[in-house]
Amino acid sequence: LCWDLLMRLKKLKDENWPFSFVFRFFFSPFLGFNLSDELLELLNEEMPSGIKEWRDFLRRNDMKDLLNIIEACDSFFNDIKEGINAEKLFEKLFELLSDIIKVQEKVQDLITDPKYDETLFETAKFLEAIERKALFLKESLPSLGSAQRDLLSESEAWEFLYRFAEETRLLPPKKQLNSITLYIDNSPVLATHSLYTIVNATTEKWPGKIIEPPLLNDEARMMIHENTGLAGVHLPLRHERRQQLEALFRRHLCTGMDATWITYSTIDAQGKPRKLSSFLEGALKDGLCEVTGKTERPLSKLMPKGERYLRESEVPQDKLSRRRRKPVVKVKPKFKGYLSDIDAWAQCPALYAYKSILNLYQPKEAGFDPQRCGILFHQLWQKAWSKRLTYKDSSLEACIEEVWEQTVKSVYPSLLSNKKLFRHNERLYAQAKRLALIQEGIKSNLGNFSISQYWEVELPTVLLDAVSFVGRADRIDCLNEKGQILWDYKTGGSHNYESSLQLAAYASAFMKNDIEIIGALYLCHGNSMCIGHVSKEHKNFAKALVPEDFSENFKIKREKLEDIANRAEEKLTKWAEDLMSGSFEPHYDPKTCQECQYKTFCRKSEIGGEERQDNE
Repeated sequence: LCWDLLMRLKKLKDENWPFSFVFRFFFSPFLGFNLSDELLELLNEEMPSGIKEWRDFLRRNDMKDLLNIIEACDSFFNDIKEGINAEKLFEKLFELLSDIIKVQEKVQDLITDPKYDETLFETAKFLEAIERKALFLKESLPSLGSAQRDLLSESEAWEFLYRFAEETRLLPPKKQLNSITLYIDNSPVLATHSLYTIVNATTEKWPGKIIEPPLLNDEARMMIHENTGLAGVHLPLRHERRQQLEALFRRHLCTGMDATWITYSTIDAQGKPRKLSSFLEGALKDGLCEVTGKTERPLSKLMPKGERYLRESEVPQDKLSRRRRKPVVKVKPKFKGYLSDIDAWAQCPALYAYKSILNLYQPKEAGFDPQRCGILFHQLWQKAWSKRLTYKDSSLEACIEEVWEQTVKSVYPSLLSNKKLFRHNERLYAQAKRLALIQEGIKSNLGNFSISQYWEVELPTVLLDAVSFVGRADRIDCLNEKGQILWDYKTGGSHNYESSLQLAAYASAFMKNDIEIIGALYLCHGNSMCIGHVSKEHKNFAKALVPEDFSENFKIKREKLEDIANRAEEKLTKWAEDLMSGSFEPHYDPKTCQECQYKTFCRKSEIGGEERQDNE
């Protein structure tokens, strides 16, 4: 309250005491200056503005208390403007708030209303803090010497006061007995209670849906972080926002001094199951807390007891009166599939059929074309690596700089000619250069091996029953006496390929032909990450691939390449059955269905209802 009051007074001074604002402020119920009808009429007639006119008006009408306040405020702000030492700054501030404006006395007039008790407490404590600070500065004069007498400039004085207001900590008021404190959102950081209850601790709220903002996504934020001209500026990324929420959840867990209760509903309004937040599992593993008891209340406990009902009518034995059938997509049997589509089929067979078999796509929107961007990157890396392997003394980054404009003109010329696409050209160029540095680091770590590099390699055909699966690998590095490394370039971020089976299917095709695969890795332009799997035999060798300067840009999954290749083969077997039968049943998944473009075909909302996203 005191700090807000001081800021409002400063604003009045900066604007030279304008009539309307001064009138509303000083004649508010808080300051308690009651005016007669005659004085109100005079004010409306004269409308004083500026310190001189206000002084004359208040003197003529014998309003000494208000005149003293305005003159003291004006004098205080003038002293700061002319220069004042730290000791006098706090002495005058305490005198202004306590002796002249008499803030504490004004607040005491409001204590008849219990809701202002805490305001009075905070006001008194803040005034005590100002008085203690003034006394401390006065007593420290001998030890600080002449430095204590140095005058602070206006900006330095206000910065001193800002820091004091921010860093001053007031003792919390005494807690009320036999009462419950309800917090609308989150409790204060330093709040403590003997018993604390976290309501609705589900995954829908903790962490909830963390989406990238449309203007400053993670990629744009990383570019800001890398800009040396913006040192100290940090915008939280998605994973950092999740960590912040987890830290807040853990703070809630520690709020209860004796016990913390965690409550959540096991099902939502539509009867779908809800999960307890995974944050609790992490806190338990770290020993932050321990479970001392658990109670589950089934819905049967919520129903009134003693009431007779007809079981067969109200609770049917077959649960559902009729079977819910999913709208299966029916097409002619197919006997050929492309390994690059395995993720689309695994995500949802019906979605795969709509896209890859029926070719149902929405019309392309004008503007940036991600598909052409992918073609651009493939040709760019093929040209850049060709130069890099030809000229041993060059760097991959330099090769990118050399072939960039030429490749853009041949594949996507509008990036250079269309002004609306200039920003995309700069973004893609920066992404390619960052990824070039990472690949150069990998190349230097493979210095002792002779590398034969192949592009757009036809994969061995995988034959399952009557279905043949074919594909083409972006790039394969053959290392002498070691094996092969599969690389695949992606325009998006690595989070899209955390569970991808595409390269696992490629590796499976080679392994069936007794070709040894060291690793299968995705090179992602979106966030400059390399993510993938390595074989059991070469796990130590694969770790040596990671450049020291870019260790954070590398993520080798724990699951070994052989294991995920086996999983991919199992998916291929089931996929082959769908292709031969020509039947593709939808796979209802909340995340997939939310972003699906074919909801009207799938009719999920008609069958099971769509879950409402409360966190959107």
